[in-house]
Amino acid sequence: MSNIVETNPSEYQDVPRATLRWSLLVVLLSFAALVMTVLLSANAPALQSTLLKLSLIFTLVSSVVASFLLFKNRLTIGLILLLSTLIIEAFILSIYIQSISFLFLLVTVPITIFIVSENSNQKSKIPFIQVSVAVGILAIVSDLFFGNSGFRFQFPDNYEPLLFVVTAIILLVDGILFARKYRSFSMRTKLVVSFVLVTIFSLGLVGYLNDRNTRIALTNEASESLFAAAQQTQDSLLDFINNTQSSVTNEANLPVFRDFLRLPSALRTASVEEARVRETLSALLGKDEEHISSYALLDTSGITLADTQLEDIGLDRSNRKYFQNVLESGESYFSDMIISPVTGQASIYFSSPIVADQFVGVLRVRYDASILQELLERSNNLVGEDSFGVLFDENFIHLAHGFAPETIFTSITPLTPEVFSRLVLEGRMPNQSPESLFHDLFDLEGHLITAQASADGIEFFEATDVATGERVLQAVAIEFDEPPWLLVFFQPEDIFLAPALAQSQVLIVLSLVIAGVAVLVGLGLAQLLSKPIEELTLIAEKVSLGDLSAQANISGDDEIATLASSFNSMTTQIRALVEGLEVKVAERTKDLNQRATDLEAAAQIARDATSEKDLEILLIRAVNLTRSHFDYVYVGIYLTGTRKEKLYLRAGTGKTGQELLEKRQRIEINETSAIGRVVMNGEPEIVPEPDTNEKKSSIGMLAETRIQLIVPLRVGEDILGAFEF
Repeated sequence: MSNIVETNPSEYQDVPRATLRWSLLVVLLSFAALVMTVLLSANAPALQSTLLKLSLIFTLVSSVVASFLLFKNRLTIGLILLLSTLIIEAFILSIYIQSISFLFLLVTVPITIFIVSENSNQKSKIPFIQVSVAVGILAIVSDLFFGNSGFRFQFPDNYEPLLFVVTAIILLVDGILFARKYRSFSMRTKLVVSFVLVTIFSLGLVGYLNDRNTRIALTNEASESLFAAAQQTQDSLLDFINNTQSSVTNEANLPVFRDFLRLPSALRTASVEEARVRETLSALLGKDEEHISSYALLDTSGITLADTQLEDIGLDRSNRKYFQNVLESGESYFSDMIISPVTGQASIYFSSPIVADQFVGVLRVRYDASILQELLERSNNLVGEDSFGVLFDENFIHLAHGFAPETIFTSITPLTPEVFSRLVLEGRMPNQSPESLFHDLFDLEGHLITAQASADGIEFFEATDVATGERVLQAVAIEFDEPPWLLVFFQPEDIFLAPALAQSQVLIVLSLVIAGVAVLVGLGLAQLLSKPIEELTLIAEKVSLGDLSAQANISGDDEIATLASSFNSMTTQIRALVEGLEVKVAERTKDLNQRATDLEAAAQIARDATSEKDLEILLIRAVNLTRSHFDYVYVGIYLTGTRKEKLYLRAGTGKTGQELLEKRQRIEINETSAIGRVVMNGEPEIVPEPDTNEKKSSIGMLAETRIQLIVPLRVGEDILGAFEF
C-alpha cells in the first residue's frame, strides 16, 4: 500500500515572474541595509550596533527564505513572509537611522503595492499596503521629532551626493513602474492614485518652495547678524589694542621716566628718580593686575633698568621685537602672542619710545594673552545660542576661541616644516609634536584665504569648526588691517534655522493630514464617479448577453448622464432593429412556408396530371387541391370552346361550383367581363369589386366576393382558359 500525502492545493500556486524578481530585489535591499548599517555604526556603542546588526541579519535570512518559498511555488506563505520582512526591516531602519525616511516611502510602499498587485487574489493585500504606508509615515515622524536622539545613527554628510543620486534613480524607477501599471488599475484606483499624487506633489512643491524661501531669509538674516556681531567683536578687540597703545604712549611721556633716563648710568642706582620710577611702575601695574603681568623700563641698549617683575631687572632684551621695532621706527608697537620659553605662558607686549629731545629708552607693558580670550568670550551667544567667535593670526593659528580655549596655538591645517620651525623659534607656537597642533579644517582654510584675498576682507560661508564636530555652521570672516588677524564668527545652522525646521515639521504633519483627507476624499469621489460607470458597465454586459430591455437609471446633467442617455437610446434602437428583423424573418419564413406549400400543391397537381387520364376528374381535383392549400373561398377553371368565343366552367369548388356547373356557366371572351378580358389579353387581373352583372349572375358565396383573382391558363403560346380565385 503506497503512502498518500495530502497537501493543501491553495498553498501551491504558480508564482508570477514579477513577484520572483521583486523577492530577489528585497534580498538585495536587505543585504544593502546590512552593509550600510555596518558602515554607519562603526563608532556607535557596541550593544546598540550589535542589536541592529542582528536584527538586519534576521531580516536578510527571512527574505532569503521567503524567496526560496516563492521559487518553490509556496505563494501564500512566501508572500506573507516576504512582505512582513520588507516592512519589519523598514521599521527597524526608520527607528535607528535618520535623514533617509523618504527612501522608505519611495522604496517600501511602491514595492509592497507592486507585489500585491501581481497577486490580487491575496486577501491580506490591503493590510500590507496600509502597514507599509504607516511605517513610511513613522519614518518621517521619527526624523522630524527624534532626529537628534542619541540612539539614532546619523547619515554622513559626505554621502549626501550619493543619497541624492539614489533618490533620483528610485523616483525614476517608481515613476516608470507606476506608469506601466497605471493602465491595469481600476477606474477607482486610478482616480484615488491621481488625486493623491496631485495633492502630494502640490503640497510637496509648496512646502519645498516655502522651506527654501524661509531658509534663504533666515540665512540672510543670520549673515547680517553674524556680520554685526563680528564687527562688534572686532571693534572690541581693536579698542583694547588702540586704547592700550595710546595709554602706553601717554605713560611713556611721563616726566619721571624721562628724568630717570637722563641721569648718567652711574647715578641711576639708588637714586630718588629710580625710587620714583619703581613707584610709578607699580602704580601702573595696579590699574589691571589681573591681566598686566609686568611693566618694564629699558634703556637705549635694551637693558631692563626697572621692572615690576624684579628678577628680570638687568636682563638684556635688545633682541626682542618690542624693543627692536620701537628702536627702528620710533613708534609704538603691539606684538603677536608670544610664548615664554621659561614659563610657557603666552603674553602680548605693548611698547612705546621715551623721548627727551632724543630717544632715551622704551616703556614696555606685558599683558597676559588670556585678555584676548576673555574679550572674545564676551561675544559668545551674541547672535543666538551657541554662537561664538574665533581669532586667527595670518597663519590661521588660533589666538582665541570662544568655546574651545584649548585650541589656542593650534593651526586649522598642517603647516610646512619650515613655517612651523620659524614660528616655534619666534615663540608663536609651542615646541611640541606637530601632529598635536594641527587640525584638518581645509574647507575653513579655503574660506579664510578667500577673505584675505577679497577687496573688503569679508567672506560669508558655511563650515565646520574643531569645537563643533560635524555640526554645520554659518560663518563670516573679517580681516584686520593691523594686526594681520582674522576674526571668524560662527553660529550653528540648526539654531537659526530652527524656525524653518519647526515650520517644516508643522507643514509635513499638516501635509500628512491633508494627504489622509485627500485619500478619503479621493475614495469618496472615486466612489461617486466610478459607481455610475460601473452600473453602466453592468448594463452593457447585460446587453452584450442579449438582454436588450436593460436600461441605465442614472440621473443628472453631467457627461455620465449624457452617456447613459445615449446608451439607453442606442439600446432602444438596437431592440427596435432586432424586433424589426424578427418580424421580417417571420414574414420571410411565412413566405418560404407559403412557397413550399405552393410548390407542394403544384407538385401534387403535376402528379395528378400524370397519373389521372380523365380530364374532368383531373380538373375537379386540381381546383379542390388549390382551394384547400391556399384557403381560397372559391376556385374555378374555365376552358375555351372549340371556336374560342366563349369560356365554359369545367370545374368549381364546393356547393357554389356544383351549382354553377349545373347551370352550365359560360362567359363571352370580350371586354365585358374580367374573365373574358384575361383570356383575350393573356394577362392576369385582380378585380377589387367584381362587375355587377357578374355578381347578379353569381350565386352563393360569389355574390359576397370583395376581390377576385383571374389567371390565364397557358400551354405554350396558347391560352386554353382561366383560373378564377
